Amino acid sequence: MQQFRLPTILRLSSVLFFLANPAFASFTVDEVTIDQFKGRGCGMTLWKLSRKSSNYFVFFNGIEPNSIEMSINGKLQKFTRIKGSGQQFYGQMTSQTFQNKDKKITVDVNLELGKKVDTEVTLISKGTIRVKRDKDVVSFAVRGDAGC
Repeated sequence: MQQFRLPTILRLSSVLFFLANPAFASFTVDEVTIDQFKGRGCGMTLWKLSRKSSNYFVFFNGIEPNSIEMSINGKLQKFTRIKGSGQQFYGQMTSQTFQNKDKKITVDVNLELGKKVDTEVTLISKGTIRVKRDKDVVSFAVRGDAGC
């Protein structure tokens, strides 16, 4: 039986694609229902544009300090804001950076505010979440809302 071998350049490009493609990151950012988050009340929730249904979210940040939560690899993680800038709204900022407790995961959130639905709620018209762990990065587009 003759063995088929790919040329070296094809094998190398396949390996580079695998390493550079966020779809092959060593971790997942999971969608969870609002009930799975421990935080409640006023704050901000974000969801992927491609979410499973309107009941699934990827990010919660209450107005209490260090109430940020995300599910990474199926485990709910708490985060601390380490940097923030831009327009302030409901205890949030349009550009924020967070780290988990062991400082191995960093999350950058950049948002554009949408219209104010009423005196208590502002829509997040678009944004991005970028999650970095070691050398792996996962980025995706989000929308959301903030308020009480």
